[in-house]
Amino acid sequence: MGDIKLKELLLGTPLGNREGTEQITDELDQHLIAISELIPSVYGNSSSCKHAVMELRRVVDSDNIDGKRALLLYSLFAEPEICQYWKNYEDGSAELATDLRTRVLPFVVPRFFQHTCQSPDAFVTLTMVLAEMWQGEKLGNWPFSPL
Repeated sequence: MGDIKLKELLLGTPLGNREGTEQITDELDQHLIAISELIPSVYGNSSSCKHAVMELRRVVDSDNIDGKRALLLYSLFAEPEICQYWKNYEDGSAELATDLRTRVLPFVVPRFFQHTCQSPDAFVTLTMVLAEMWQGEKLGNWPFSPL
């Protein structure tokens, strides 16, 4: 895929440079299409898998950028292969993907699901705020270590 950082895919272009918005949207779509192609290779070709791919493609075809970003974040949380993919980048994306997968998303995803995934914009914003502003801070009570 292109040379856009994971952080830019999730946050968009900086406010001072709004020229790359369409490129980011196109690359975000390419990543989601690649994820839709990964799903059958991981889970097989069942009817549930076909339905998941169909729904994922509906998000790709929509104009909902927040939904696309939320889907990318959730796939990073749910599929270890997605995190592995970002490890090929040396632009800070590997570190961000690992931090999101191991520290931030285990804290945020259950809250997003608790509210039936109704606010993808809040999910993305909360995830990125916790990743950026509270970098390295322990967010949950895991891993549990008895005394």
